[in-house]
Amino acid sequence: MNFEFSPPQRGIKESDCEFYTFLELPNEIIPGTWDLRGCVDDYLGRLEYKGQTVLEIGPASGYLTAAMEARGASVTCIELGDDYYGDVVPHASFDMEKAQDERVALVQRLHNSFWLTHERAGLRAKVWHGDVRKMPVDIGHHDIGLIGAVMLHCRDPLGLLLATAARCDTIVFTDAWHPWMAATQEPFAKLVPTEANMNTHTWWEFSPSMISNILGVLGFDASGPVRHRALLKGNQDAPYQLYTLVASRTRRPRL
Repeated sequence: MNFEFSPPQRGIKESDCEFYTFLELPNEIIPGTWDLRGCVDDYLGRLEYKGQTVLEIGPASGYLTAAMEARGASVTCIELGDDYYGDVVPHASFDMEKAQDERVALVQRLHNSFWLTHERAGLRAKVWHGDVRKMPVDIGHHDIGLIGAVMLHCRDPLGLLLATAARCDTIVFTDAWHPWMAATQEPFAKLVPTEANMNTHTWWEFSPSMISNILGVLGFDASGPVRHRALLKGNQDAPYQLYTLVASRTRRPRL
């Protein structure tokens, strides 16, 4: 498959952006939906990033991209593109054409926020836009794969996980922690959309054991989960619960 990385966009205006995360840029802080500044080390699995190559799935506004580069990593990002804008839940009560148009507009504004971060923070990260499950072979192999709060938005989450695991020696997986997870060690995925809740953007909740089990099938040994907290829209009174697993490859499938 022929492919090329997206050329960096420059001169993006803040008014044309959707900031998924708070951004700490030289001489300025830009508010966003999520504030990861107090949990970034836990979110990234407390690994040594210096000299490592990282495949980051879904960089959004680039906060974690910048954090990994600051720690000495070389980052390649996989982000939604013109031929794939993600999986909107096809709720029968919604105008799906309108919902898809809104998704396209949101993704384009997220792309803008990433390129604004890329320019103002002086990032070197490369970006390929497209479906993770169809990423080109020439993307190459990486030391670390970061899957941060992405799979819950995917209709085919295991396809994303398998494609990423095939290209990396270590997986850092971060997602939402929910109270029901404390009551089971079973490898469960909970379907989020219902007829009543009108959810069109989140498909799944994953128990940590589900992620560690499937990574074990793929030849990885997982440690964790480590639980930590992020702030939603800066709300100090109601921190949002997350967990992170780190899994390192110890076995490869026999060919």
